[in-house]
Amino acid sequence: MEDGRSRGKATLQITDSQLSSQPGFLYFQSVSSDAIVIATRALFIATKDELTIIGPDILDLSVLSDIEFVKLTVLHGPKHGRIYNTEEKMPVQVFSLDKLRSKVIGYQHNTGGNIGSDEVLLQASDGFHLITFLFYIEVREKENQGPVLMHNKVGHVVVGDMLKISSELLLAKVVEKETIRKEEVVYTLVPPLNNPQEGCVTSLNNMHNAMQGEVLMVVPIPPSGVGHGWEDLGNGNMAARMTRFLQRDIDEGRIWYKSKGSAALTDVIKFEVADIDSSNNILTDQTFKITVREKTNPGPITHPALTNGVTLGIKAVENEIVPITSSSLSFTDGTTGPDGIRFDISRPLSVHDGIIENIAQPTLSIRSFTQDDINNNRIIYRPPQTEFGYKEREVFFYFTGKCSE
Repeated sequence: MEDGRSRGKATLQITDSQLSSQPGFLYFQSVSSDAIVIATRALFIATKDELTIIGPDILDLSVLSDIEFVKLTVLHGPKHGRIYNTEEKMPVQVFSLDKLRSKVIGYQHNTGGNIGSDEVLLQASDGFHLITFLFYIEVREKENQGPVLMHNKVGHVVVGDMLKISSELLLAKVVEKETIRKEEVVYTLVPPLNNPQEGCVTSLNNMHNAMQGEVLMVVPIPPSGVGHGWEDLGNGNMAARMTRFLQRDIDEGRIWYKSKGSAALTDVIKFEVADIDSSNNILTDQTFKITVREKTNPGPITHPALTNGVTLGIKAVENEIVPITSSSLSFTDGTTGPDGIRFDISRPLSVHDGIIENIAQPTLSIRSFTQDDINNNRIIYRPPQTEFGYKEREVFFYFTGKCSE
């Protein structure tokens, strides 16, 4: 063992029973086969003209190596401040994961600098694996700390069904100096009536029947029975329309959207977010969108349909392959198993956007795969070799789904 790593050497000598060579040395060092993974990368709120600590709850990496040997290097940025080591009391371009987790690394905003967004391009390395990523910073006035939307993703539901609004879809936090609180965030639908409102009807034949859904709180029925104003859902739970609820209600699975129309549409929930402890900290004019899909008509011929709750798409980091899992791509059919649901790529990624491949044939672009391949993590996305630059970008491939005969 040297420097906390497994290193060593072997002495080799070649002989033919009569003559022997001079001894030679074969050096070796153990290398982890597991790449560095971004475990946490949340929006970082910094205070104008001040030093704000970057804690592991904001940025953290998952590694098997000793964290003292994992180094993060500032490749570019930030534009309006500096990455600062509070122990050394100086700006740094390189720091260890150990220092990051020890809360001695921070962002020092330039005195008199602008408020708004900033970013830094970081590269993490354990000496063998590299990962490059952007870290986003939002600079606010000291007296303007308040709610921030961390997640606001489009939800998907079938006409007439219900969608649980989870913290993966909608998440807000109240940010104060060196603290982040979540439970005290309160959502209020604005206006309280006719909200949600349909955005655009996608089934013209049923446009006159379209009506908005509603936001519900769903809780178990207590021993005393269904309360006044609550509806028995028939599964041991009761529901009531809500215009005001907490982030805690979302985190604990109590907030749902119910589609009440007969047409596919995009429903829009308008709301504001507030710090329940301060009436002045309010984030206004926010929207949450829900795509309502038409229900597949039953019949002798069925077609694959997107699994309820699945959002098509994955997040990838430059130079890091990513599996396409069933949480990002899942279609089901009432009579066909996963191995019988086939996806044909009708418009592949361009040569500058990367490739979709099967792990059985690395670096070879594929044109088809099955749901069973997805369920068993056989299909991956490999980003292009060229750098994407300092901004995130979206790439697309088009496919059709069908059942095998």
